[in-house]
Amino acid sequence: GMIEYILALLQVKKGNHKKIPLLKNNICLLSYSLFLTALNYRRLTKKRKSSLFNDTEESRIFSFSMDIKNVNSIIQKKNCSFNGAIQSIIFNYLYDFCQSYSVATVIGGEKTCYFNNHGAIPYRIDLNKNKENIPKNIDYLLNQNKFIVPVTLNKFISSFIKKKRNTIDIMFSGAPFSKEKLYLGESYVKKHEVFIPYHLVPMYVLSCKLEDKIHFSVGVKDIKLQKFLEKYNWEIIQ
Repeated sequence: GMIEYILALLQVKKGNHKKIPLLKNNICLLSYSLFLTALNYRRLTKKRKSSLFNDTEESRIFSFSMDIKNVNSIIQKKNCSFNGAIQSIIFNYLYDFCQSYSVATVIGGEKTCYFNNHGAIPYRIDLNKNKENIPKNIDYLLNQNKFIVPVTLNKFISSFIKKKRNTIDIMFSGAPFSKEKLYLGESYVKKHEVFIPYHLVPMYVLSCKLEDKIHFSVGVKDIKLQKFLEKYNWEIIQ
């Protein structure tokens, strides 16, 4: 919803904005998802200790950008998906802080009456396992649990499992903006940052593709992690 508002202001002089891929949900897909969720209920609801903590009410917002060529290089070398490459970049920064994280990846669904209709794929990753191929491991974990997305897209059903969000350390969200140059009036837009101070999870990572770069906005509420990330000289929005 936020991106749709922004793109209403930003103009592409040639071509069109890239549409955000959205999952089409229906009763058959939801029923199948519920069936697999029931089969995997014990594994999905297993109690796990959090690695990161919500130490502050407002988060500290970091920002950095990366050339899309670096992301494509990971995809080619590791034979992984775009999501696997993007998330592995963040885990490379976090590796020396902690090796185990509970993660949720936001998946957009077709709009209903909600401003944002989104679900998520949860997984638990141990960075020490398959250390040399973290991107491929991320793909495996995403594919292993992707069946749960239709359940989390359903607002009535997902309301019963919201308490599980407290065990999530990191939430990943991302969307394409445009392959073309964007303009605000006659001004060329070169960078994208998002101010996200009130997220519920200890760490929220938003990545957006704008032309030939990926722009990351990272909200962190864990105080120890805030201090750890200072060494990377990321731009601090707040």
